[in-house]
Amino acid sequence: MRAKQKHLLIIASLCHLITSCSKDIGQIIGNSEKNNHANIENQGLLIVGGDSIYYKQTNGRYYLGEDFYLSQQQFNKLLASKDSTRNARGLTIGDMGLRWPNSTIPYTISATFVEPTRIQTAINLINTQTHIKLVPRNGQGDYVEFVSIAGSTSYSALGKAGNKQRIEISDGANYGTIIHEIFHAAGIMHEHQRSDINQYLEINFSNIKPDWQDQYKTRSGTIIGGFNRYSIMNYGSFANSTVAYDSSIPVMRYKTPNGGLSTYSANRDSITSTDKLSLHYLYGPRDFRYFRRTNTTTINEAYVDNATDIYDTTAEHTITFHNINPPTASTAITPLKNFMKVRVQYLIQKYGSGPLNLVTERTQEDILCYPGQSSFSLTTRARQNTYLGYYQPDTYMESIERIDVIN
Repeated sequence: MRAKQKHLLIIASLCHLITSCSKDIGQIIGNSEKNNHANIENQGLLIVGGDSIYYKQTNGRYYLGEDFYLSQQQFNKLLASKDSTRNARGLTIGDMGLRWPNSTIPYTISATFVEPTRIQTAINLINTQTHIKLVPRNGQGDYVEFVSIAGSTSYSALGKAGNKQRIEISDGANYGTIIHEIFHAAGIMHEHQRSDINQYLEINFSNIKPDWQDQYKTRSGTIIGGFNRYSIMNYGSFANSTVAYDSSIPVMRYKTPNGGLSTYSANRDSITSTDKLSLHYLYGPRDFRYFRRTNTTTINEAYVDNATDIYDTTAEHTITFHNINPPTASTAITPLKNFMKVRVQYLIQKYGSGPLNLVTERTQEDILCYPGQSSFSLTTRARQNTYLGYYQPDTYMESIERIDVIN
């Protein structure tokens, strides 16, 4: 009963937790020095969507890796969440994260920032190409401050952390790295940490030092669009000696369509279409359509005798989008202009302890529909098997009960 479409750019969908990070450890920036955080006050374990992630607490930051963190305020919200539990062994995380209201990120620039024109170049590209805007701060309580730091490591928190939050930019970083960090502050994760990454990349953990392996592990979150190795949120194939045992050996290689493996460079020059799509999902408007459903049923098995009645079918459902309610066969199909989220509720009847050995339950599935999409497909299965009027153990009857827009 799954939707046939599977749109797989990883975003920290601010409806799910996770990280921002930000060490550009590919070949773009060059020599990166590991930042050994001083004054580590506490260590613990985060359990996120089944992933175990150790954190280090220092100076009010909760580092989930060596270079990305939750702010104290975010961590406190997480602990206070009704979906969160904490014990001596760790923490279970429910929904976490905050969008910037009105798709607008107020900012200031430290007076000592090195080469501030880098920031303006990054901001101009984001403001003209995406669904978010960065504006000079005018008294807003929540804002980002761009700060220069020594070395070649850059940092940002996830989403709107609350009050002033620093985007720390290394002196040697280019404008593309600043875009990368702003995307983190908006809520976007690394492309190479999407949960389906093994379909696209081979990650050589044997060449990654232990302190850095967490930077290459998958994260929970909403996955949008096809994988793009040239996303500004992706790392390159090679890492320097801070990260890799041998910097001449790639830590990641792209799986080519013909079954081969290929190296690639990190993009820190431009915002790709998939990068824009992720911000569109988080900050763009939502669409609404009416649905029309048509069905095609295939009979897999049909058998009847004096005692047994078997009828096994598979139904293919096509749901089209329309502006008119109720839509008819002659109503024009209207493709989406923006994202739309749909919830499908299924009614399932199967063998059990109820009347005639039949019990009823309901399940649901959420489907994300994309700009330009005009329909989606669903498959349901029904097998009725009765003996002398009583349902048998292989009985399973599935149907679509309702479809709703849940933007």
